[in-house]
Amino acid sequence: MGSIIEMAVFLAASAILTVYSIREDIQKHLASLLATEGQNEAVITDALGRWANENFSTLLTQYTQSGNSPLTAPTIADLQTAGNLKQTYRAGPFWGGSYTIVSGSFSSHRS
Repeated sequence: MGSIIEMAVFLAASAILTVYSIREDIQKHLASLLATEGQNEAVITDALGRWANENFSTLLTQYTQSGNSPLTAPTIADLQTAGNLKQTYRAGPFWGGSYTIVSGSFSSHRS
């Protein structure tokens, strides 16, 4: 009788440890994905800054001629074409949505 109870306790403890281990692995994987996405967004933001520096006179002319309306922001493809973004990127982050550049600021959002 004692061996059946011991076996049940052992199986329950094993199941709990397995579930805990799986949960830890998922959290590590998610942290890794989010860190990679943050690095990707930092590279895109840096490319946007380089693009703005290289096109400052054009942006200034556009700004003064338009009567202070919003400036035309580049797309990810524009940054790649101009050579500011050396890496290729999808249209958005891994969770869906899209990268958006609006008047010099950068964000990723779900559409």
